[in-house]
Amino acid sequence: MSIDISTVSMLELQTLWLLSSHDLHGYALIQYLSKGRSSPLTPGTLYPLLGRFERDGLIAVSETGQRDKKVYTLTSDGRKLLDKLAHEFTEMFDGIYVKYHCSACTHFLHDKERISIQNAGSVKHS
Repeated sequence: MSIDISTVSMLELQTLWLLSSHDLHGYALIQYLSKGRSSPLTPGTLYPLLGRFERDGLIAVSETGQRDKKVYTLTSDGRKLLDKLAHEFTEMFDGIYVKYHCSACTHFLHDKERISIQNAGSVKHS
């Protein structure tokens, strides 16, 4: 695969990541992906992305339920791409995550090392 992180949007990465742990229908994806955004994700943004992912073999689509809702599943090619992109993303953004002390981001600091880094950054020197 010749895709690298610089050509992938955050929405694309988040969509692949969500589908790596759950098979979801479009409405559920919109709800999950809209959390934490300043404006909700629209079907006009998500469904063309899902169509492209399906054409590229990154996801598979099945219809289930009474209304034949489309359920999206990550394929093995999609998982391989996600693994590659997640590695590149981590390499690229880890420094920001560890060293930038955004006051709105403290709920993301889960492990002891990151908490101690954040606390060390807030100590005032006399």
